[in-house]
Amino acid sequence: MEEKKAGRPKTKTLFLLAFIALTSCLVINGRQGIAQTEEHLIQFLVLSIHQEPRSAAPVVKLLSKSTGNGVLKKQGASGLRSGNYLMMYVYHNQQLYDSIRLEHPLYKHFEYLNAENQLSVKDTVLHKADFFVRFQITATVTEVRISETLRNAGTRQISTIKL
Repeated sequence: MEEKKAGRPKTKTLFLLAFIALTSCLVINGRQGIAQTEEHLIQFLVLSIHQEPRSAAPVVKLLSKSTGNGVLKKQGASGLRSGNYLMMYVYHNQQLYDSIRLEHPLYKHFEYLNAENQLSVKDTVLHKADFFVRFQITATVTEVRISETLRNAGTRQISTIKL
């Protein structure tokens, strides 16, 4: 009886080691296949937005653009705290490639504790702000169209940036 018990741990250990060795080889081979067949690129845009005194729509300018290797993580639907946001529509040869929604950089929503230890809310409108956006690309991006949605004013296109 004692000889059988002594033999079982060795057998289990061998099976465990064989399983680990086989699964680690499969993972390495899978990663090599992905890297060889597809290039992963991320496009970074740094933008500036400001409100012109005589214009109803804000002005958006491209400050810099860069491309790097990498893969963006999948992001769930982010709930925007305010009703003020920008939509970035990314195009490749007049075809919609991607769309990104982000908080409006000129409209800030602050929550804080006041002197009575009560939660208070304050909305502030800035005249100028810099912001950035990044997105995954597999094709050449030719332009980005930017629309703004304001809580009390609706949606309008404010800029088209040729890349």
